[in-house]
Amino acid sequence: MPPQSFLGRLETIVTFIIPDAIRLIRAGTSLWRSRPHADSDPDFVPSGSELGSAPDRAARDNRFSPTGVSMFYGAEDMETTFAEIDYSSCRYATVGRFQTTRDLVILDLSEVSYYPSIFDPDERDDYHAADFLRGFAEEIARPLVAGEDYLPTQQVVSEGIQRFTTEPVDGIRYKSAKHPDQFNYVLFFENADCGDRGTEDEIVLQLDPDSVQVGVDLISR
Repeated sequence: MPPQSFLGRLETIVTFIIPDAIRLIRAGTSLWRSRPHADSDPDFVPSGSELGSAPDRAARDNRFSPTGVSMFYGAEDMETTFAEIDYSSCRYATVGRFQTTRDLVILDLSEVSYYPSIFDPDERDDYHAADFLRGFAEEIARPLVAGEDYLPTQQVVSEGIQRFTTEPVDGIRYKSAKHPDQFNYVLFFENADCGDRGTEDEIVLQLDPDSVQVGVDLISR
């Protein structure tokens, strides 16, 4: 299937065939995010800006975004954020809980629960579409093997999901490759969209300063 046909098919499936894949997360939803550092005392002052989406100049190659493109990666629980930064050789991390300041539209690929029957005349036409979406959700959540890169999932996001026109979305919910029973989010918001609670009206992700834990020892956990 040509790439553009694939991406068009994906939008058709999640919009019209399995509409439950597009859902709202309400304002006030909590997402945890951590940042590794070498010493127990971080070389930065913990804040919404410092713990939020990396600035473009510091954004590393990631599952849905290439080097230099800022997005917010967060998890529903604190332990999963620590598992997701195992790429770092740093022993310590600082972690905090962000909350969304408005409702967001999410492509939820954490579980595709529609299993149409090929023997049901009202469902059989949906069989291959549901199977396609389940396979795609499994593909984006699996760990990479040696020699692979993130280019396919990065292109699906940049050329497809971020360009949905029927139902534009703000991000994706997906299974963690490190903790398969837990869930991550990637939100299409950059560093300027992150800040501290009660400081700016325009930010989308506010850090709760009471949630911040500084210098968590990752080895002793």
